[in-house]
Amino acid sequence: MRTAPLPPLRRGAATITASYEDSGTTYTGSCEITVVAKAVTKVEVNVTLSPSSLKPNGKATASATAKAVYNDGSEKDVSGNWDSSDKSVATVDANGSITAVSKGTTEISYTATEDSVSNTGKATLTVTAGDPTGLTVAISPKTLDMIVGSSQSISATVTPTPADASTSGVTYEWKSSNPSVASVSGTNATTSVEPKSKGTATITVTAKSGSLTATNTCTVTVEDRMAGIDLSPSGPFVMDVGQSKNVKATAEPDSATVTWTSENEWEGRPR
Repeated sequence: MRTAPLPPLRRGAATITASYEDSGTTYTGSCEITVVAKAVTKVEVNVTLSPSSLKPNGKATASATAKAVYNDGSEKDVSGNWDSSDKSVATVDANGSITAVSKGTTEISYTATEDSVSNTGKATLTVTAGDPTGLTVAISPKTLDMIVGSSQSISATVTPTPADASTSGVTYEWKSSNPSVASVSGTNATTSVEPKSKGTATITVTAKSGSLTATNTCTVTVEDRMAGIDLSPSGPFVMDVGQSKNVKATAEPDSATVTWTSENEWEGRPR
């Protein structure tokens, strides 16, 4: 068996014939060969981000591998262009350098083309809320009238600047100017005020986030007993069976707990 190289010269069809003689007889064989142009069948693109999550103004690097695959099985590295699907979230330059802009998600893409065949590889970048640059804290309620032995919840609400900044790292510190009158403790946004004796105390909350701090206050006035209670209307009432009447109790201080009772449940029940 003998072989011979068949280097293609240009596109087209050709008949290849081989022959040999043996004892005066000539033997031949032929085959049809079609020479086609080398062509790209696909472009493969892969994109990676490092890191894939940033805070505003953070930096990341995008890298890509892109290659053209030809009909003869060969491959070739090809170049492309970077883009961001949402430039309000993050931008990317020609070298794959990413800059985060604001909270959100965007697709970082790399598009490569060879011989009119294109493909785009993508990776998702997430920009999370950034750290606040400013901080304010509100307190509710701003004033409390209490009696010894009661308790009242008080809450702090933080507002960051910018408004979409993260408040997950905010800590709270509560203090009383006069713990013998009203005490307070805890590190959460909501805590409890415990009145101890008659007097006035200022409750201060301090919110902290990194180097930022913000404070606000609540004034607490404590009475050692209930100052009084008024009923309106005050009665007495004459009522038929089945009738009802609303009676309003006004206590001083406002935080006092009013408990309704009747001397005779069968004769009259407060509503």
